[in-house]
Amino acid sequence: MKKPLNLSLFQALKKVLKDEIEIIELPKPTLIEISHVLEDTVISNKLPAMVFTGFQESKYWLKEIKRYRELAGIAHSVAVFSGPPIGVSPNSKTNHEIPFPGSAEDLTANTINITLADNDSMRQEWFLIVLTKEFSVLLCGLDKHEPVSMEAERKFETIISFDPAVITIALALIESVLEHYRPEKLKIVKEGSKNFPPCLPTPKYLSIITSKFIEQAAFYRPLLRRLDQEIAMRATINRLLHEAGQPITSLLMQLELLKGEKFLNIEDLNTLLSLSERLKGILDQLSKVSEFKTESFDGFLYLDINKPLFEV
Repeated sequence: MKKPLNLSLFQALKKVLKDEIEIIELPKPTLIEISHVLEDTVISNKLPAMVFTGFQESKYWLKEIKRYRELAGIAHSVAVFSGPPIGVSPNSKTNHEIPFPGSAEDLTANTINITLADNDSMRQEWFLIVLTKEFSVLLCGLDKHEPVSMEAERKFETIISFDPAVITIALALIESVLEHYRPEKLKIVKEGSKNFPPCLPTPKYLSIITSKFIEQAAFYRPLLRRLDQEIAMRATINRLLHEAGQPITSLLMQLELLKGEKFLNIEDLNTLLSLSERLKGILDQLSKVSEFKTESFDGFLYLDINKPLFEV
């Protein structure tokens, strides 16, 4: 395994561009959807392209293998940056002989997998660079690493740009990382880049991409609103659990102590104990609801907004 690089794409762009670019905060589901819009633009229009993408962890990349197989069938080249598979040998294969990301093997002849070392700065980022002759775009998000109760709440400081100058800076940084981890692939990427120099989007593709962004925003706004409601409900449940849990536990302890008192009606005492146990059981069930976590982004992103987000 190569040594990690202290090279953050996001931080480097932020340092160079300073106030020349807007930084926005986005949740991970929004980053995924923006990525899908840009990738789908290449796929649906069969645009020759160069694609560079970073997934932080290989488990996120594995969920996108089908999509990237399709991209690789159209694109000039696809470079995937991610961490090594957790608990799996880098040379292992899965999913019908599809190589794990980061292995020495590549998904297709024009796909380059780059394994990022554990402490590499790029492991903290989600990024996508697309180069075509119709448009070029950069999407880069830095994980804020704030405490969250589920994956969908993760927030990223995000840069998105169609500016060729910004994308050129990012490409130079990407090539530095590629030279460190996969130097034998650097020449291929540099030669390919000559055919896809960063360019402003044509009016047609600016319209296509903007329209898709607006459609996605309209669709997901009610879904995200409901997600916020679910998160608020969970916080309320946790507060109620905390407030009710201690008195009930104390009551159960006191009732157990009273079992030895002769002046009490044992049947009444047993009834109280039974009711207290049932109440405690209800609280335990509520606790399970509050601990529910969403691990699958596919499940979150394509939910029917008329159905509950979480089911127990």
